[in-house]
Amino acid sequence: MLREIRKVRQNPGEPIRRWFQDPNGFDLLVWEDNKLNPIGFQLSLDRQVITYRNHLFSFSISSGERVGTRPASELLLNLGKTIRFDKETKAINKFKEDSKLIDLAIRHYVFEKLKSLLDQKGGVKDEKNSSIY
Repeated sequence: MLREIRKVRQNPGEPIRRWFQDPNGFDLLVWEDNKLNPIGFQLSLDRQVITYRNHLFSFSISSGERVGTRPASELLLNLGKTIRFDKETKAINKFKEDSKLIDLAIRHYVFEKLKSLLDQKGGVKDEKNSSIY
């Protein structure tokens, strides 16, 4: 189950960051505007990363390496749109299950964006993926 990490470093002049994590390596980073509306997110599952910012999706893979004392999640290899997140379907299913305790506005925002990604890619029209509820 995703739980919010409360003490997330904020950088002046950048969107507000909120970080949610489950014990099995599923991470969600959400960017919010100054009115606390979600404006982007980064979802990490099985070393694969989907980022949605500025109305665009990008896909990456965590390298699994360390940079000094930094964990692997700090070092991403950009793969353009070559990652297949049937994995996208896995991500949406995992997100639906693990996001039940997070803020409803964030949950809805991320779900709708993931659903639109599946729709863009001609994803499987699966009734269980049509609603966050």
